[in-house]
Amino acid sequence: MFYVFYGNAPDKRAGKIRRLLEAECGGASPRSIRPEEIGGNPLEEFARSRELFGGRVAFLIEGISESEEWLEYVKDSAGLLSESDNVFILNEPSLTRAVVSAFEKAGGKAVLCDGGNKAAPDRGGNFALADAVGRRDRKASWVLYHETLGKGAVPEEIHGIIFWQLKNIFLAKAGGPTGIAPYPLSKAKSFATKWGSDELSSSLSKLVTLYHESHRGIVEFPIALEMFLLEKI
Repeated sequence: MFYVFYGNAPDKRAGKIRRLLEAECGGASPRSIRPEEIGGNPLEEFARSRELFGGRVAFLIEGISESEEWLEYVKDSAGLLSESDNVFILNEPSLTRAVVSAFEKAGGKAVLCDGGNKAAPDRGGNFALADAVGRRDRKASWVLYHETLGKGAVPEEIHGIIFWQLKNIFLAKAGGPTGIAPYPLSKAKSFATKWGSDELSSSLSKLVTLYHESHRGIVEFPIALEMFLLEKI
């Protein structure tokens, strides 16, 4: 079973997910799956796994907006997840209409949680923003940042895609095994010449700090991200 909860109302998403877990899994907490687990075929393994006493296992998939590779992987696996006896729950603040349609065609059940009946906004600009950050185009990064906010993206989503890009560049620059798919790795290598290793390390640390400070109410996330782009790119 594959359920997709998306939209800019996190409390609604959390409530619907909680009720689904109570109905399908007796309220058991799901195992969280993040993009970092993309190595191998974890979704295929999880789709076929069983509890010791035959009960359903619940898995929570998050962060697909942070990685184009992760998004494509989940799309490709949607049919397998839909046919599984286990429960797979995708929790995402925003998805494009095309992605939602692809999940539904594969047998997934999509639920919009934004307090209205409007269609999901297009998020195609997220990866354009990531590329602008990668090539250190400050003006384009700033313009695309505001365009992405204007389309309804939440700061956590934008933060995630920027962090993903800089992490890829950092790994590409360091050399050795990266675990990154060929296409994003080739992009990261092309951007690596524009960044120093110390700059990347500092920028990644700053993004982590911004995330935690915003959730503690120390800074306003949208403003802090904008300042990051103006100061670091």
